[in-house]
Amino acid sequence: MLILIGVADEWTNFLHCENMALKNPIDANVALKVYQEAIYAFDEDWPGGRYYGHTIDPDPDPRKHAIVKINAFLADRLKNCQRDSIEQSDRDGAAKSALPPFSNKGVARA
Repeated sequence: MLILIGVADEWTNFLHCENMALKNPIDANVALKVYQEAIYAFDEDWPGGRYYGHTIDPDPDPRKHAIVKINAFLADRLKNCQRDSIEQSDRDGAAKSALPPFSNKGVARA
């Protein structure tokens, strides 16, 4: 899990996220990045303002950093997915070819 949060976030207190990350064992793969000046929705690219009594303020510098962190996190976590997906697809294809063209409810299978 990757948590990217701002200290000044009025909707989600960063301390809750920090405590959750610290309570999880190291092998839980929880990564936490706290942006010191960032407010809720810092990673958005639309105008900020007040919504439901809370400040929303996109911030381009933490946003750029967050995008890099997200891409690196996903690349690291998903590096084996293509291989696993191909293997699963091969297994699913073999299983589907063994099915009759209609299920027991009479619905045609694709």
